[in-house]
Amino acid sequence: MAGRGMWKRGCFIDCPVTGGPARIEAGTLTLIVATPKDLLEDCRALLEVQGKITYVGARPGLGQAVKHCNQLLVATTLAAIAEVLTLAKKEGLDLRLVCQVIGTGICGSDWFKLVTSSILDHSPAPGGLGQMCKDIGLVINDSRQARVPLLVASAANQYFLSAFPWEWENAEVHELINVLERMTDPGA
Repeated sequence: MAGRGMWKRGCFIDCPVTGGPARIEAGTLTLIVATPKDLLEDCRALLEVQGKITYVGARPGLGQAVKHCNQLLVATTLAAIAEVLTLAKKEGLDLRLVCQVIGTGICGSDWFKLVTSSILDHSPAPGGLGQMCKDIGLVINDSRQARVPLLVASAANQYFLSAFPWEWENAEVHELINVLERMTDPGA
């Protein structure tokens, strides 16, 4: 492979991934690839061991830009889920029933099901609050160059930042619900 240009000076592959720990182990990550097509072909076999390649263009930075769009939705959905469950709890609703209705409706998604299951069953979820805070912070910072205010992301980021005074930055992402509980019930 090296003879075909894989290690050309100044060439690299912009290749963030998404999918979480279970998909890492299964080798089924989504690879977001930005690189010249000839370099992609030289490295395809190595990349495909990790998962499915989605080619987004040759320009460096395109892969990270797509990843930022993904992280924007991951973070804001996580914050919305915590708000939904906090509101449902305060309204005295059956949380499992609320999650079942939403999960089978138009807003149901794998991420919704994973996070709500983690909250309700106190089971692990991928990622930590500190990592999520870092990721959404990068997205917000980079959005300034595009002159996009990202108001929803900025609001969601306040929840992640609020985890730090309680030293929950190493807590799993589904524990964001505890941040909202503290905000809505300071005695908790």
